[in-house]
Amino acid sequence: MQFLQLLNQYYENIYFILATLFSSFTFSSCNTDDDNQEPIIEEPNHPIVEDWSLITRNAAWNPTYNFEENDIIWTFNNQNQVIIDINIDVTEQELISMLYPFHKSGIYQYVINQINNEISFTLNYIQAGYDYTLPFIINENDMTIGQLLPDDGGVEMKFKINL
Repeated sequence: MQFLQLLNQYYENIYFILATLFSSFTFSSCNTDDDNQEPIIEEPNHPIVEDWSLITRNAAWNPTYNFEENDIIWTFNNQNQVIIDINIDVTEQELISMLYPFHKSGIYQYVINQINNEISFTLNYIQAGYDYTLPFIINENDMTIGQLLPDDGGVEMKFKINL
């Protein structure tokens, strides 16, 4: 009988030790560091939420392409979606050459990192979960997405608000 009581006490101690270890691992893995979270658009009046016409696309190794207002419209909404509407009559190969990776009309997800002034687009038609991140800046009725880099190429797209 005494042996069973000792065995029972032994198992209770083991249980207590394991429960303590498990709870310490659980609490230590909680992250309350809000600085590492990517800020996303939550306010309805963010200046990107507009209809924008792509005016110029410049890439380091390609020619500069100029477009008329409403040829290529990017509509950003409050649900973190951009609707790209391409209204020019060219072949698919020409579209790829002019606009890659934004050469397909459609609805795409975007996230803005307001701390770094970057915008990420999820382009699943390239690869599932593919995010393409570019710097951006908005000045009243003008927006630039991307940046030309002297040594690494890059892409820069200039937009105007559709008034």
